[in-house]
Amino acid sequence: DLLEVLDLTPNTPLKIVDEKFSGEKAWITEELSEADWKIKFNNKALEEIHSIACKISENPLPIYLREPGEFEIPELRRIFSKIKNILDQGCGFCVIERMPMEEINLEELVGCYWIVSQLIGRTVAQKWDGTMIYDVTDTGQSFSYGVRGSYTNVELFFHNDNAFGISLPEYVGLFCKNPALKGGTSRFCSIYSVHNRMLENHPVQLKRLYRPMF
Repeated sequence: DLLEVLDLTPNTPLKIVDEKFSGEKAWITEELSEADWKIKFNNKALEEIHSIACKISENPLPIYLREPGEFEIPELRRIFSKIKNILDQGCGFCVIERMPMEEINLEELVGCYWIVSQLIGRTVAQKWDGTMIYDVTDTGQSFSYGVRGSYTNVELFFHNDNAFGISLPEYVGLFCKNPALKGGTSRFCSIYSVHNRMLENHPVQLKRLYRPMF
């Protein structure tokens, strides 16, 4: 019995949620509207982005030393408070449109992204070597051991980012500078809805997922 072979802690009491989740987090696509997950920067927020970029340009520092407290950005703080609420209490993902991409150079845009990201939570390393931000782009490499899928053109199926970490990050952010000419479509699903579907159709396999695994 495969389930029995993989059962690493047979004597540990299970803490299984044996009922369906409800609420905004347990969504399916048909139940969502754009208003549930899309945020548009207004003119005031764009002005604050420009002010951040200007200060970065006039007072250069390593990006990782920058913090939101350096800047007067009340509108961005208001907007990101709403975004954080969507992430924590709503559907769990959010698309923000859009920074003034054609008006600010890339280095300063990344600086702006780094700063507003901290309005959501504390930034943490992406890799074992301490890398905080890296480019997601097709480098021509083949997907293999030691090569991240985000460096290739391979299709990435549903997954948790940074799953190799000691503890999973609470939030993951992507900043899109150049959309792909084709492909590169992002897909999201709710783990709460997956739980509900498995509880209904595959309760034995769901029980196994509550146990530790290699």
